[in-house]
Parts: sequence; structure tokens; C-alpha cells
Amino acid sequence: MERLVVTRHKGTRALLIESGLVRTKTPVLEHATADQVRGKHVFGVLPLDLAALAGAVTVLGLKLTQDEVKADLPVEVLRTRVTGCATYQVEAGPVEAPDLAFGFAPEMAEAVGKHFPAVPVKSGALKPEDIEGKVVAGSIPLELAIYARGVLAPVLNQRPEDRGKKLSAQELAERMCFDQQYQVRKVADHGYLF
Repeated sequence: MERLVVTRHKGTRALLIESGLVRTKTPVLEHATADQVRGKHVFGVLPLDLAALAGAVTVLGLKLTQDEVKADLPVEVLRTRVTGCATYQVEAGPVEAPDLAFGFAPEMAEAVGKHFPAVPVKSGALKPEDIEGKVVAGSIPLELAIYARGVLAPVLNQRPEDRGKKLSAQELAERMCFDQQYQVRKVADHGYLF
């Protein structure tokens, strides 16, 4: 299967090469489209709709602060933050009513909750036991999504004027839709490679 790295971070690419998961000549994209990931083994974080098109998605588990997530950290720092590495497959499935609405940030949790007012809303960190066997509406990382029965991932239809702007919960809710549910399964656990 053809390999592709999707990341904005040079340190992450260097770490993937150092681990032997990808070669120096593996193509790298900062952002990917459906056509670019379709059927490929993608290394990097993808929204679930794109992950479902990929043949497989390999993700480095990294323990980072909120500020570090956005930063381009050097490989020397990333090496100390790796918690593991795993490969996942994502499939689209039938849509079910959610059992839980989730958003890491409070305004995202509130926005998701506006779409599903009859279910509990949670923000902040999730644990496997929070979502075990449930259908979760919201964006959750693949390493947690494997515990859910399904994930209704929001699609955020941003407007050009939204770029770089912090949107309110109401603005987020107005721009988001939930039209597909996904099932995630882990197909390989690469453990701690570094």
C-alpha cells in the first residue's frame, strides 16, 4: 500500500523516518484531500471522514500540552513525549442516535450538545470507560474511538472569514453537521518505537 505522511510538523516527520515507519522519500502533505488519501496508508492525524477513505492510518501517541499541540516541536522533544504508535482502520457505518455529546473545549462540547439536546454533554479529557460501547457525537482521537460503538464526527463547514477566528458555541453549532457515523478498529500496535 502506498504511504503518505500528513503533518505540518517537521519534527513529527523526522520521528516517523527515525522509527523506520516511513522513508525519507515518502510524500508529505500539510493538509490532505479525499483523493490524496484514498486507499493509502496515511501517517498522521486525519478527520474521520478522510480516515475512512484511507486504507489505514498510523498515529503517533504524543503526550503534549495544549500549546505544544500547535507548535512545531523538534524531534528531540517529541522523542520524550511519545506514548506509543498504532495503526487503525476506519469504516463508515449506519447512523445511530448518540449516547454522549463530546467536545474537548467547552465551546465545542456546547456546540455538539446543541445538535443532541437529549444526551449528556462532556468536555475535557475522555477515558475509555466514558465511551465504552456508546455512540459518541464529537471529535475524538482514534486511540479512544476504538472503545466506542460508533462516532458521529462533526463536519465543520467553515467560511473564509472564519479562518483564524475563535468561534462561539452558537457559531460552531451553526456550521457543523453530523451526517456519518464511523467505527474504528486498531489493526496494529507498534508499541513504543523510540
